Amino acid sequence: MRSTYIHGSEIEEVKRKELNDLTKDSVEFARIVLCVFLQLSKKHEKDNLIKKIDNAILDSLVREKLMKTISESVEVFLTD
Repeated sequence: MRSTYIHGSEIEEVKRKELNDLTKDSVEFARIVLCVFLQLSKKHEKDNLIKKIDNAILDSLVREKLMKTISESVEVFLTD
């Protein structure tokens, strides 16, 4: 879609709806991530938390431990 738009072509109606949905999903995802990070930062030092997130990308055991921490410490409210 980006390429189509940049090169001056018209974006199909179906693609515009997909882009609109993607935009809404991206905003919701950013809101959830911010809520999670703010709640975790109350109990965990920021630099340490970022290291855990980085390590969780590479190590499944660290990821499981981080997910447990998140599920025990975070409350996320989903929107429609």
